[in-house]
Amino acid sequence: MKIDAGIILGSGIEIPPFVKVIKEVNFAELNLIEPSVEGHSSVYYLSEIGDKVAGILSGRIHLYEGYTPEEVCRGVKFLKEEGASKIVITTAGGIVNRRFTPGSIMLVKDQINLTGKTPFDFKKEKKFINTTGIYNVEKFKQYKKLCNKFKVRLYIGTLAGVHGPAYETPAEVKMLKRMGADAVCMSTVLEAMFAHYLNMDVLGISVLTNYAGLHSEGTHENVVSMAKRLSEVVFKIIEFYLKSG
Repeated sequence: MKIDAGIILGSGIEIPPFVKVIKEVNFAELNLIEPSVEGHSSVYYLSEIGDKVAGILSGRIHLYEGYTPEEVCRGVKFLKEEGASKIVITTAGGIVNRRFTPGSIMLVKDQINLTGKTPFDFKKEKKFINTTGIYNVEKFKQYKKLCNKFKVRLYIGTLAGVHGPAYETPAEVKMLKRMGADAVCMSTVLEAMFAHYLNMDVLGISVLTNYAGLHSEGTHENVVSMAKRLSEVVFKIIEFYLKSG
C-alpha cells in the first residue's frame, strides 16, 4: 500500500490509541537496521491517521552506534520509496534556550549540523547541495492553538545535532546558545537534510525533555519517560499537518 507520509519516532515517542495500525513489520524483514538504544523499537507500522496513510518507523539508528550517514538515512530513503511525499522527523531534545521549559514541544525551523558528517557524497553527486528551507513551519500558529488544548507549550526554534553519545557539558551548552541553537539532539539533522534532498516536505518536532548541561536531569530514562508522556500531543500535531495539505 502506497503511503502519503512517513514518520520517524525519536526516543520514547509512542503511537497513541487514536492511530489505526493496519500492519506491523519488523525492521529486519525490510532490510532496515535494528536500533540498540532503549526507547527505540524496531517495528514499521503501516497506519491510518485521519484519512491519510502513514508509514511509521518506531525507532532509528544513530551515528554514535557506529553507523554511517548512509545507514542513518536509510529509513528516510525507505519511506520515500514507499510513496511518502511528506515526512515527520521527531526527536527528544535537550533545552539550550532557557526560556523554554521541559515537558514542552519545539517545532524545528532550522538546524545546525555539528555531527561532523553529511549524508551526501560529492564523488557521487558532483554538485553542492542546497540545505536552505529544510523545514515546514507554515502552520505554527495552528499547532500552538492545538497544543494549548492539551496545556502543552509549543515553541519554534533551531535544533542543533551532535554526534553523541555523551551529553553536552555546560560549556558546550553555552557554545550552542551563542551559535543560535534552542535545543540539541543526537539525531534528526542528517535525516532532515537527506529528506529535503529527496524533495520531501519536512516537519521537525522536538520533544523538550530536559535542560541540556544539567547532569541530574540528563539521564536517558528521564528522556524516554518525558517523551512517552507527550506522545499523544505529538501525534495530534502530525494529524493536523497531514490533514492540512
